[in-house]
Amino acid sequence: MQKLLKLKSKLEKQPVCFYEVFPVNFVMLPKQKRVETLGRFQRLLNSLPCPVKLSAMKTQKTLEIHENQFTATYYRFFVESPEPIDWIIEQCNFKQQPLTELSKTKPAKTYPKYLLLENSKFQRTFTRLLA
Repeated sequence: MQKLLKLKSKLEKQPVCFYEVFPVNFVMLPKQKRVETLGRFQRLLNSLPCPVKLSAMKTQKTLEIHENQFTATYYRFFVESPEPIDWIIEQCNFKQQPLTELSKTKPAKTYPKYLLLENSKFQRTFTRLLA
């Protein structure tokens, strides 16, 4: 009986799809392109067939050019979905790359608008409830 329950719980778990969505230099776009990009993002959100998790991760990379080191800070954007949505992302003209997994953050404490991580850093959280 326990083997049957384990098998049932494995089957009930839906596979999760991960995507990295590449950023658009929104601030540098002309006003018309910004309006168009916002419309495409709204269309993307309205087209989603299931709840998704959107994540932004601040990343730093140090480059060495000749004998000088430069550190660049940039954001990476991720989408986690219980079903494949790559075609929807591409249909809305956003560039994406499927991933096999995402690195997980481990919260030490959870608050309504942010998480306190184990390394004493804060992570903001946003939630959109679907009707």
